[in-house]
Amino acid sequence: MTVQTGDVIRVAAIMDFNSVDDVINTFQLRLSAGGPQPEAVVGQDVADYLEFIYGPLQGHISNQVGFRRIRSVNITQDLAVDDTTWPTLVAGTAAGEALPPGVAAVSNFTTKYPKITLRKFWGVMTEAANDPAGRLSSALIAAIGTTMAVLINPGNFSGRIYEFGYLSPVAGEFVIPLGGLVTSIWGYNRRRKQGKGS
Repeated sequence: MTVQTGDVIRVAAIMDFNSVDDVINTFQLRLSAGGPQPEAVVGQDVADYLEFIYGPLQGHISNQVGFRRIRSVNITQDLAVDDTTWPTLVAGTAAGEALPPGVAAVSNFTTKYPKITLRKFWGVMTEAANDPAGRLSSALIAAIGTTMAVLINPGNFSGRIYEFGYLSPVAGEFVIPLGGLVTSIWGYNRRRKQGKGS
């Protein structure tokens, strides 16, 4: 199976907390240039892209979080892409008491549609990620800002261009972020209903 230019890949960044609780963050990436490509090439590109996304956050993620694997599905063709391991990330590196697994930093991405906002949750962090008032520390906000810049700007892997976004049934197209904002207030990442969100 080959991945064509324009195909949208749903990517699950699979981690765990305390070797028990699943921590899964799902992204949608579109191969916007450079196709067609074998699924093995796309699977490796996606893994490398996730490393760029999570690299700035690793020092804030609890060392009780393990990076397990990356699962990709071509939702345009309704076919699985190769599952891969994380290229270098093994675990978070922040020591200390972990925050509850549902507590997460929240980033919001604006789009060309005023009523469509993309949102990502980031966790599991430690108590050290709090400032004295219990909000996100300035260091964590800066790290999330770096991660958001990676997502806003298309990833280029030897001419294979990937864009983060959302295949919106409302807009009828793949919606990409134009800008972003990270709030200093913690959010709570609950499980989504099947088939809802990205």
